[in-house]
Amino acid sequence: MILATAPVPGSAGEVAPDLALVAAGASHIARHRTSVWEEQAFRDALAASGRNTVVFAGVGTDVAVALPALAARRAGRPGAVAVDACGAISDVAARAAWLRLAGAGVVPA
Repeated sequence: MILATAPVPGSAGEVAPDLALVAAGASHIARHRTSVWEEQAFRDALAASGRNTVVFAGVGTDVAVALPALAARRAGRPGAVAVDACGAISDVAARAAWLRLAGAGVVPA
């Protein structure tokens, strides 16, 4: 498992405590770009994992999840998105993201 966090004002970019408990030993990447796929450290951690399929999840289905999932797909990495582990600012944003993802062949999981 690779966790990515984005620093926000008033935050150190830390992993949420509940997630840290269940993801002990997971790699942690501090995300400084909109898409974690643009972070070399993330792609390096993914390559080091030896896995080919990527399952994305997170807050901001329309941005933080969709952008890296679509980029991974373009890079030839089969991808999926964990439906019940995502959120969006609105139902419209979520539906638009799911349509984009499905249209690109990213599988809901």
